[in-house]
Amino acid sequence: MGRCVVFNPTIGSKGEDRDVPIDQLNIDIYQRPPMSDQYINNIARNWDWDKVGRLWVADRNGTLWVVDGQQRLLAARRRGDIKTPPCIVRLSPGIEYEALMFRTVNTIGTRRPGLVQSYKSGLIGKETFCVQIEEFVSSRGYQIVKGECNNGIQCIGAIARLYQQNKANLFKALDLCMKISKETFPITKDLLCGAYSLCANGIILDNVAVRKLHDAGAKKIQQEMNLQKAASGTDGGRSQAKAMLKIVNYGRLMKNRISLPENSV
Repeated sequence: MGRCVVFNPTIGSKGEDRDVPIDQLNIDIYQRPPMSDQYINNIARNWDWDKVGRLWVADRNGTLWVVDGQQRLLAARRRGDIKTPPCIVRLSPGIEYEALMFRTVNTIGTRRPGLVQSYKSGLIGKETFCVQIEEFVSSRGYQIVKGECNNGIQCIGAIARLYQQNKANLFKALDLCMKISKETFPITKDLLCGAYSLCANGIILDNVAVRKLHDAGAKKIQQEMNLQKAASGTDGGRSQAKAMLKIVNYGRLMKNRISLPENSV
């Protein structure tokens, strides 16, 4: 006889099925950027009620906001002949709840939002990690981004991982990266991991060392990191830190050179 499985009570709301006038449906800032015109046109051109299903809609103080179904809503608007798309409407206590629900609903299968979009949803939802990171980077003139941007930080995934390892070392590493970058090139995963390894091993770079890295620039730093990773066969922070120290130590007397401990992270 199989083991008896005890289930927790169900939670949440099943919502209310409702056909909602399309001009009453809104899209908020926690949504991901719209897909390509081609993608939306394909949904609109081949509209199939069996596949489209119902939109997940939040009722926020009488206004209706699409949590799941943004692309389908845009396609319906493009067609022009769908006046009242079917929806499941749930009462919402506020935008924070909706942002977190958006991320939860969209972590199924291939529908996952990108790391930056998940971060922004968590920020709107006032998650501690997202709020702490945003306060730290924005107060220094930086921003979490996906693409190229001189004051951008392109490695929210690495930030989340290192935050779990040691929050204090992460913030030291971010601060070091910002001093190196000085808003002239973006902070990448490799730069952050190298800086984190230095901080985790108690290595403090003076202003001269930081200036050397800044003057070397993003391209030179990345070249040295790629060489170190290829030589070591690993992609850990130690390789990136060794590359940074190679630039720092160039032209220094042997006694003044900085090196990583043998068992460094």
